[in-house]
This record gives sequence, structure tokens and C-alpha cells, in this order.
Amino acid sequence: MSPGFCYSNNGIAMGLNYRNRRQLFSLLLALLLLLGGCASTEKPVTLTYERSVKTSGGEGEIFLAGPAEKMDALRPTMLPGGRMILGVSRETNADIVTRQSVFGWVADALAEELRSAGYTVRIVSEVPRGVEKGLTLSILALSADQLPKVVTLSTVVEIKLSVELFRKGDLLKTLTAGVRDEEEAFDRSSEPIRKALQKSLQRVMQELVPDIVTTLR
Repeated sequence: MSPGFCYSNNGIAMGLNYRNRRQLFSLLLALLLLLGGCASTEKPVTLTYERSVKTSGGEGEIFLAGPAEKMDALRPTMLPGGRMILGVSRETNADIVTRQSVFGWVADALAEELRSAGYTVRIVSEVPRGVEKGLTLSILALSADQLPKVVTLSTVVEIKLSVELFRKGDLLKTLTAGVRDEEEAFDRSSEPIRKALQKSLQRVMQELVPDIVTTLR
């Protein structure tokens, strides 16, 4: 076998290897692009609440209103099927979403705390004229995001609420309370987001409810 023939075989082998490497690289690149596109998914969250305010002294009937259109300035965005985007998990570029009514979640939490304080609460679309006690609830900000750390995920939640207090149709006072919490966890599921949202809403209620009771006495 001549040296030239061996050189030719090596050249062919090298050419084949080069083509194989290019094909493998193209395949890997396509796979990475495909996975990158699939990474932008959804991370569903359940909104929960447990009573946390220890306040008493409320009495009588109170009307709680807050129509959904008051949420126009909110960051959350509605999606088809009733899903609402609360934020983004930056680790996978996944939208953090809930199928529940955000206003319903906040209003129910406030109603629960007011009942615990001693009131009979009626949730309505608008405070009737002339009622003894009424509240109009507005959500000024509500968001939840996740940021990747070295080995953990940081969940950042912001909630800000405003409540107008009425007595016999007259505006007595406007209360505003808000928090911005950040917590880290190893858990990659939606559970840390649920816990962070609940904890933040509890902190806001702990600011608002005592003032509501004091003002409406």
C-alpha cells in the first residue's frame, strides 16, 4: 500500500469526521433552541389565606365593595381561560399564573379578618348609599417574581392596598398599606410563591384591619 493511498484514506476519514461533527453540532444547537423555546412555560399558583389579625371591637353590618375594574393599573395580565399573570420565574422564564380571582382573594381575606373582628360583612359591587358603614377596596399593586441565586430561588412579592372608609355615605378616611417581601428557598415548586403571597397579604391586613376598626367605632 503506497503512502499516497494511506494519506487519501486519512483525508477521507478526517472529512467524514468533520462532517459528522458539524451534523452533531447542528443537532445539538437545534435541541438547545427547542428546549429554550419550551422553557417559557407557566408556573401555576394557588392563592390561599389564613386569618392572622388579632383585633376585636367591630360591631354591626359593614359593606365591602371593590369592583374588578379598579384593577386597571395592576401589573397582572389576563390570559385566555381566566388565567392571570402575576410575574415571572427568571430561572426558566416561566410565567407565574393563577386561575383564581385576585380581587376575590384579597376581598375574601379582608372580609374574613373583619368578621373575626366582630363585623357582619357583605361583599357587594358598590357600597349602597346611606349605609352605616362601608368600605371600598382597591388593589394598587400585586406581583410575584422569582430570581435565581447560586443554589436557591428568591421569591419577591409586592402587595399594596387602599381602603376608603364610609359612614352614612360620607368618606371618613382613606387607608393605604403595602409590603415588599423577599424570601429564598431550595424548593423549585410553586409552594414558596403561595406561602410568600399569603404571608405578604397577612402583613398588609395586620396594618389595615386595626385602623379600620378604630376609625369606624
